[in-house]
Amino acid sequence: MSEDVEDRVSRLAETVAEYGETLGNLGSVTVELAGEVESLRIVQERLLEAQDQEQGQDGSSSSAGCGDGGLRPWTRSRLRGPECWDQLVLWVDEMCSAHAVTVIPRCWFAHEGLVLELEALRSGWVAAMARHEDKPSRDLADWYTYLWWPFLARVEEGFGRCRHEHQPDPAAMVTDRTFLPTPPASDSKTSEVSAASAGGSASAAVPASADSSASGSSVGS
Repeated sequence: MSEDVEDRVSRLAETVAEYGETLGNLGSVTVELAGEVESLRIVQERLLEAQDQEQGQDGSSSSAGCGDGGLRPWTRSRLRGPECWDQLVLWVDEMCSAHAVTVIPRCWFAHEGLVLELEALRSGWVAAMARHEDKPSRDLADWYTYLWWPFLARVEEGFGRCRHEHQPDPAAMVTDRTFLPTPPASDSKTSEVSAASAGGSASAAVPASADSSASGSSVGS
């Protein structure tokens, strides 16, 4: 009887060892796949950046000449995949839970301005936390004092309309291009006079050379 128990225990131990080896192999494969996914993500970013640069060079981009080929907000960037949005949502929920925040509307995701500010706050918080963990300083306290608490005060004042249900943002300001400055009329007249003067000087030079040639031929004869 004891031998049967020992055999079963031995076979069970072998099975556990086999499963452990299999799990170890799966772990290695998972790490490799994660590295490949990260490499593909980097390649995708470079391809999109190259595409934006080409559009900026050939003038097909509406914002050519504005630096990187487009002042595209974080919310509209093609590089922002679902994982980026998940990170932001998780951070917002954790911060609200940690500080018992109730002023940020549940529909913040539908307000592009709030999304942009929250992402900026998250970036600043990540940087401050990294410095704080490396060497404690007042950076994290400054982030709360000058960024987090003022932001919550603005949200409480500006988004009270969404306290009970979502309310869309008001229509945004659009620049009235009819008020863009135009070149003064004097400048255009000056340029025309300058062009005319340059043309007259050029035409006057031809008869002068012709006269000199004619006089030269007369002396020779």
